[in-house]
Amino acid sequence: MSLPNSRLVRYTAGAAMLTIVLAGTGACSSSASSSPSASSSAGVVINGHNAQDMAFLTDMIAHHQQAIVMSEMVPSHTKNAKVIALAAQIEAAQGPEIAKMQTWLDEWNEGLPSASSGSESAAGGHGMSGMDHGTAPSSSSSPMPGMMTDQQMADLESKSGSAFDKMWLTMMIEHHQGAITMAQQELATGENPQVKAVAQGIIDGQAAEIATMKAMLAQ
Repeated sequence: MSLPNSRLVRYTAGAAMLTIVLAGTGACSSSASSSPSASSSAGVVINGHNAQDMAFLTDMIAHHQQAIVMSEMVPSHTKNAKVIALAAQIEAAQGPEIAKMQTWLDEWNEGLPSASSGSESAAGGHGMSGMDHGTAPSSSSSPMPGMMTDQQMADLESKSGSAFDKMWLTMMIEHHQGAITMAQQELATGENPQVKAVAQGIIDGQAAEIATMKAMLAQ
């Protein structure tokens, strides 16, 4: 009678060991399937955005900042009501866009100095907490399309009246055209739908302002 009992003990122990082995195998399989290695090989896409989105936001913030500096010059350099109104329109549109884009950068933990930090040494003392008039910090080594140089900004500030109006409109048209080029690149290779929506809004809004400025120059 002892033999069958011995066999029963062995069979029971063997079954228990098999259950443990299978459970361990399943745990390993589950762990492997949740590994980030699969997603890490799919390209630079984090929280629904890619490197192009980050570059666009970083560059467009600086680009908008210069447009606002140019617009802030207007009331003290001309009495042209149309130019003053257009400059106010540009400030009203681009100020909130800067805030929105900066918020996204902060949320994505990529980091970007605020408009008032890291630029006061090259300030020149004009607008946007002393932002550099020329080529603001960019995420790429090449200049941003449409950005004015320090010399161009100084030349603009030296003008007044109709001479200022003509130079300001000419420069702002070029500046807007550069922004449209940057926005088109975002639409072509960006990932985040919210960032791309901002890019499309920039194209639509600034194309309309370019048409307005060209008409003003023709008068």
